[in-house]
Amino acid sequence: MKNVICVDFTKLDPVQLSAFCDEYNFSYDVLLDLKNKTYGKIWFLPDGTGIAYNLCRNNIFKITDYEKVRVFPDFFTHLSDMSAYEPAPLVTFFDVDTILEKIHKYGKESITKEEKDFLDGQ
Repeated sequence: MKNVICVDFTKLDPVQLSAFCDEYNFSYDVLLDLKNKTYGKIWFLPDGTGIAYNLCRNNIFKITDYEKVRVFPDFFTHLSDMSAYEPAPLVTFFDVDTILEKIHKYGKESITKEEKDFLDGQ
């Protein structure tokens, strides 16, 4: 899932939380209330949808395994939006077009030293 934002309430004081809210256009009052009563961390999508959380030690639910990461029900609807990791294809022989296609698709950092040496020799 791309661009997931983690808010670690345990590390943000009210001024830092306000700056975060300004930057991401989140409601300061809502997040401050969540920080004070319930959550240790919340993972959000950029649109503000909460996808996962853990609780603070003294949460309003009196849950003792507060560090366990839990997911919001909407998380499962976003699973289909996640893209699977696609490794760069392995080049078993050195072919200029194949290596250049790999660079174009995955960046020049994706080629091996041997592929780089091959291209330098061309």
